[in-house]
Amino acid sequence: MILLINDVRVWDPMLRAAEIVNELERNGSVIIDLNNESPALEETELPTFFDYLEQTGQDLKAITIITGNPLETYSKVNIQYKPKAMFELELFQKIAEQIPKTKNICYHFGSLVSRTTLPRLVLSSFLYANHRNKTFQTFHYDHSSDYHKTHLELDRLVYEYGPNSTEFDEAAMLLKSSPLLKEEIETYPILHPENVMTPCNWYSNFAIDIICETWYQGNNFFVTEKFWRAVATKTPFIIHGPQNLLTNLKKLGFKTFSDHWDEGYQEDPTPYSIGEIKTVIDTLANNPLDEIGCMLYNMQDILDHNYEVFMNLTYQDLDKIYE
Repeated sequence: MILLINDVRVWDPMLRAAEIVNELERNGSVIIDLNNESPALEETELPTFFDYLEQTGQDLKAITIITGNPLETYSKVNIQYKPKAMFELELFQKIAEQIPKTKNICYHFGSLVSRTTLPRLVLSSFLYANHRNKTFQTFHYDHSSDYHKTHLELDRLVYEYGPNSTEFDEAAMLLKSSPLLKEEIETYPILHPENVMTPCNWYSNFAIDIICETWYQGNNFFVTEKFWRAVATKTPFIIHGPQNLLTNLKKLGFKTFSDHWDEGYQEDPTPYSIGEIKTVIDTLANNPLDEIGCMLYNMQDILDHNYEVFMNLTYQDLDKIYE
């Protein structure tokens, strides 16, 4: 069976739970495919449900979960790692030569957001409120869309920061101006190969990509089209994700940008890492655009190196993350 999870919450949890129990009673086992997603299971609702099943006498070793997270540590059920869950790698390798890599920068930062998560909402709001004129920005939230309202994460922002916080005020400012669109494209262009190139063409406009990866909690490693776009366009990145994401990227051979800005943010959990990234953004925003351009020139060797690593990376190489 396929189980859909977004932001560690299971879609239709009561129905999915009933399906799992029914499958266990009918066949004695169940295989749950997380649909190419990669949550750290301890951060989801599933362990609570599995504990309940265990208390009712179910054998949890009759349950197998197929995940894209090579660092999964939950041990009560069987875990089957699926490297090809990171399917965007091959997709971008196939079109890499068509992707433009030249720069004519007009903005310090790029921030391209379709579906919202808490870090995307907070950092997008921060950029819009404080560095709007220095950011090439999309933010697809549309209040007429039930899909966007369901995934907004404003409730989690209030839980983490409070309604009297700067973060809440900045989010309100962004939401009043949303959606921010450059073109009318699908919410998930990555799932529509004919639209994959559209955002790639925007990267010539900005110097540094501000990336918020989908999975950012718990023991986790997973990167999506957001990371591959930056590497394929030879764009430096500041990337929010789970702790030690940059360390794990280095295991695959990628180089990062600690010689140019502080990357200590990768050592902190959310929301502390978000605060550290804001500090880095503020520091870089104080530099004139021509200095940012010089910095980009000076890191060209890193960008070329990362592109070569990306082009030669295989799913077997992901085994290095285990080490």
